[in-house]
Amino acid sequence: MSIFTTSRNHRIHYIDKGKGEPVVLVHGWSGSTANFVFLKKDLLEAGYRVIAMDHIGHGESQIPDTLPLIENLADDLHELLESLHLESFTLLGYSMGVYVSFEYLLKYAPSNIKHLILVDMTPRLVADKEAKTGLYHAGVTKEDVPVFLKEMREDFKKWWFGFFEKVSLLRMTPETEEMAMEALGDYNLDVLVTLFNDMFTKDYRGKLDNITVPATLIYADPGSLYSIHDAKAMKEALPQLELVPVKNSTHLLVITHPVDFNQAVFRILEK
Repeated sequence: MSIFTTSRNHRIHYIDKGKGEPVVLVHGWSGSTANFVFLKKDLLEAGYRVIAMDHIGHGESQIPDTLPLIENLADDLHELLESLHLESFTLLGYSMGVYVSFEYLLKYAPSNIKHLILVDMTPRLVADKEAKTGLYHAGVTKEDVPVFLKEMREDFKKWWFGFFEKVSLLRMTPETEEMAMEALGDYNLDVLVTLFNDMFTKDYRGKLDNITVPATLIYADPGSLYSIHDAKAMKEALPQLELVPVKNSTHLLVITHPVDFNQAVFRILEK
């Protein structure tokens, strides 16, 4: 991996491999560029250029002195991409990476994005009971958020096992607990809590009118964290969005269903 130092003097680890049409990959909360291990391999073999960074406080990137918000992650993304002088590229955001992509687009309005690919996210994490949208299939209300974050901070390992169970739809056993810890890797609790809290404050409904690039949402069907109602809500927020399901998958579709997921990505790239 390479190192990029931001204007805030943060050391960001990133990959930039291949020499073809660029595809920029933006990972989600608690993740890293490793989330895209299968997609990266297939893209490189197909002749694409792959660019991806570990968000600050994630993967191999520096843990910051000041806790980051999603807007700060978007700033880092902007600075990295500006330094690479890309003529055009496809932007793919997965999970929280969707929100990072939105903040990047809304703040910097880049004119060189060929296509926007969103992966399994809702426009608002907090439950909208009438629309049946939000995290855990509209299971976390505004009133639930303080308890949600308190439980995360007080016993993160216990909280993480419960979260992983909901994400993966796997019953927790010693084997799946080991799998859950491997998926988490090294982490900084303050960074994770701060970013999850920031996600809860976001509501992109009615705020994406200025994003006019072609866009696709690849979503898990039937899903685990989100449902078809969230996919439809995302399309209502971004009308040009094409909805593409990955059947029999969960929020981990990028890793658990690499054939179907990667095929969906390639169909978009080849348009």
